[in-house]
Amino acid sequence: MSLQITELRVGNFLKNKNLIDVIRVGTINVEGSIWLNYGIFKNVYTDRMSLSGFEGVALTIEWIEKFGFELFPWGYVKDGLLIRCSFKKDGVKFWFEVGNGLKVDIKFVHQLQNLFFAMKGSELDDSKY
Repeated sequence: MSLQITELRVGNFLKNKNLIDVIRVGTINVEGSIWLNYGIFKNVYTDRMSLSGFEGVALTIEWIEKFGFELFPWGYVKDGLLIRCSFKKDGVKFWFEVGNGLKVDIKFVHQLQNLFFAMKGSELDDSKY
C-alpha cells in the first residue's frame, strides 16, 4: 500500500525506500511532493522529494516507548490513551483501543502520531529522536 498525501502531517516520520534513514516531513505539497527535514546531531537539511520514494516507518515497541508510553499489564498508556499489542509469529500487532470497544489497527509511526494528535490535540514528544 503506497502512502497517500492525505494521511500525512508536518512532523510525521517516514522512511526513504532506498535508505535506512528515518526522516521527518517538513512541508506537504498537494501535488504529491514533500519537503523533508533530516539530519544527524540536530543539523537539519531540507530537500524536496516525491512522496513515491517513501514508506511508513514500522511501529515497534521501541518507538512506542521513546514516545513516552508506559507499559502496564493491559498495554502501553500515555495521557489516558491505550495502545495494546499482541505477539504473533509474523511480528507484533498494535492497536489503539477506547473504552467503548472501538479498535484501530496501527502499523506505522505516522499513524500513531496522527491518532495521538487527533485524540489529544497535541504532538507526541519525539525529543528522544
